[in-house]
Amino acid sequence: MVTEKPILRGLFKISEGRLVWSGKWAMSSQKFKEGEKSKFKFIFTGDFGGDKVEAKDGVYKGYFLLKDASADGGYTKVPEKKVKLKFVKIDDAEMFEVEGTGSNKFGEFKLQGKYDPKSNKMALEKEYKQAEDDEDEDGEFNADVYDEEEDEQIDDDGDDIDKSEELAKLNEEANMSVEELRKRYYGGSAANEEASEGSSSKKAKTDE
Repeated sequence: MVTEKPILRGLFKISEGRLVWSGKWAMSSQKFKEGEKSKFKFIFTGDFGGDKVEAKDGVYKGYFLLKDASADGGYTKVPEKKVKLKFVKIDDAEMFEVEGTGSNKFGEFKLQGKYDPKSNKMALEKEYKQAEDDEDEDGEFNADVYDEEEDEQIDDDGDDIDKSEELAKLNEEANMSVEELRKRYYGGSAANEEASEGSSSKKAKTDE
């Protein structure tokens, strides 16, 4: 039985001397087309100099946002640890095949896809490690993961990807437990609700 795999589509760029890959992800190619997607971001941890955008073999670290109605802001940030990527040029083509591995709180996973050095866009499928008797027999790369028409919609969102504070958070969160992460992203919800109610009460009295 063939199951849908999470898909990540993003753009490589340089931010404050660091190589960054960021974009949007979805639970499947179909979900991506339907607009059910969220942000992700990875930073190359190796030495990188110059101002030329060029994908590198090595270790990346980052996170993806997961929709969560109970979380403050509607999203939970899920750190991804020791993501290793390898780029292999396809013979007689401008494209590179990409393979990788990594892990997060949901388990270990492998990555497979393509990188286009002309546009600096990369599209990868993510497959989580399963028990041997539950593995998908059809493990071949789905060509639909790299859809030029869909990838044209990838925007350079320009969020706080360049900030040193964000880099510090990535380092910190990479070593935090799930409980600590939940406390960080869920802990402020109740306080925010109380503050909001208090503000509403004061406004009501003023109106009277």
